[in-house]
Amino acid sequence: KTQTDTIDDPMSKIRQLEGIYYHWDSQSYPEKEFKTGRQIGMIGQDVEPIVPEVVNVDDNGFYAMDYSKIIPLLIEGIKDQQEIIEQQQQQIDDLQQTVADQQQQIDNLMAQSGSGSSDDWMKRQNRSPGIHSPSPTQSSLQQNQPNPFQNSTRITYQLEKAGQVELNIYNLQGRKVHTLVDGYQERGTYQLNWAPSNLPAGQYLYTLNLDGQPLTRKAILLN
Repeated sequence: KTQTDTIDDPMSKIRQLEGIYYHWDSQSYPEKEFKTGRQIGMIGQDVEPIVPEVVNVDDNGFYAMDYSKIIPLLIEGIKDQQEIIEQQQQQIDDLQQTVADQQQQIDNLMAQSGSGSSDDWMKRQNRSPGIHSPSPTQSSLQQNQPNPFQNSTRITYQLEKAGQVELNIYNLQGRKVHTLVDGYQERGTYQLNWAPSNLPAGQYLYTLNLDGQPLTRKAILLN
């Protein structure tokens, strides 16, 4: 083989191809002795502008497809797709390492202050009714930790006054997917865990409403 060249942008070509079911027009062309029943394939006229090497046109203008020639296109497309997957996995691994490093820094700081690890601190909070600061000066919603996260994450918020409180989770399309808090709460600082189940990886918004005043932050759920 001579004059070999690489297949450029194979995934773009693959996305343009359209597989179909069809039946041969045996009545109009009985001499072709087409197979009966439903067939699967592609339309040669549609494929020719995309991958002309796959299509043959005879002297009578009939199109024929050599499907075996699509295999190299599929191979290169799979390789491109795998490369993208590996790059995305590396990004996830880097984010997870960043989160782990930050968690270690938090644990080190808490150990130096005599508070123990963050897990020890969480256990002490879980033994309480959820309030660990009696008098915040203003309502606020803190960034969840860790973020990004996989199994669960902690959400902390402060209420400067007692009132009706809602803490809801939304997807980026604005649909509410979970309610964490819905009821009356006294003034104070609260912390809870969010452990989503049956939700796809992606970005979510969590919104705190105190008497109709919203505060919103973004959380990133990993696979």
